[in-house]
Amino acid sequence: VLLAISCTGCGIACLSASTWFYMRENTTYDVTGVSWIPFLAFIFHALFYSLGLGPIALSIKGEMFPANIKAKASAVTTMVLAVNSFLLNKTYLIIADTFGLYVNFLVYGLTMLSALLFIWFFVVETRKKTLQEIQDKLE
Repeated sequence: VLLAISCTGCGIACLSASTWFYMRENTTYDVTGVSWIPFLAFIFHALFYSLGLGPIALSIKGEMFPANIKAKASAVTTMVLAVNSFLLNKTYLIIADTFGLYVNFLVYGLTMLSALLFIWFFVVETRKKTLQEIQDKLE
């Protein structure tokens, strides 16, 4: 449940920032009167990220993988996280310069909403369940 709430909040925050940057870059609408929107979106993103995606995404692998592959699976997921972080950092300015700053936040927001669908349909709720109950659900 926390992961779903976190993804929803992060997605809405990113899409709000994307909308504001799009309006600033591509319309004649004067957004200076609502220049607080990106700041508020970033605060809400940080809040919702720290609610679930940050702590749970890193710790859930301890509950999802069986003991015989837990170490290797943790190494693989950590590498995937590192590679994704590297790619996001390398492409951020390229995308912003080529397509506009709003595109980054649009992609991040849509990714969060896609992650919400993945979580909703594929991630097992682990709250108040033993490791054996979780493993049984995954089989």
